[in-house]
Amino acid sequence: MQLLLDRGLGKAGVAIDPAPPKGVLPLSLTAIKASAGVLFKWMAWEQIVRLSFEDFCYGFVNTLSPEAQRAAYETHVVPETGRIFFQASLSALEPHSEAEVNVKNSTRAPLLLTAGLLDHTVPPGIVRSNQKLYEHSSARPDLLEFPGRSHWIIAQEGWEEVAASIHNWLTQVL
Repeated sequence: MQLLLDRGLGKAGVAIDPAPPKGVLPLSLTAIKASAGVLFKWMAWEQIVRLSFEDFCYGFVNTLSPEAQRAAYETHVVPETGRIFFQASLSALEPHSEAEVNVKNSTRAPLLLTAGLLDHTVPPGIVRSNQKLYEHSSARPDLLEFPGRSHWIIAQEGWEEVAASIHNWLTQVL
């Protein structure tokens, strides 16, 4: 979403538990642990990977019951390119990162960043650092934080509260 808005696409954007753009170091122990199963697998950047059940539970659905975790894993986890894990985790070290956003772009449409306060994959501190990147722009970067929410923020029980908050923000900025 941040890349799309930076390119002038959209009237407003919502980044839900956003992967950090270049300039935000994802140096949280939980973020490293959530991606470790892929990041420490030899040649994973060139492979199709599938998160293990344990890695998925830790990184995405840590607030769900064991039964709901299993159901989410069996329903939603599919093989994915390992490259995206490396692009998100190492963007700060890459001179021409795919995750580079012009955070000083004053013509960017309003941006809402959301954070689940119990998110292990993109912990709230990383989302706050992401928002702080935009402080030198006159374009609007807002942040909503949701207690008790994991990275599964829009699929876990009570998602309606998150959706209503996002809807209210969109109504306000548009």
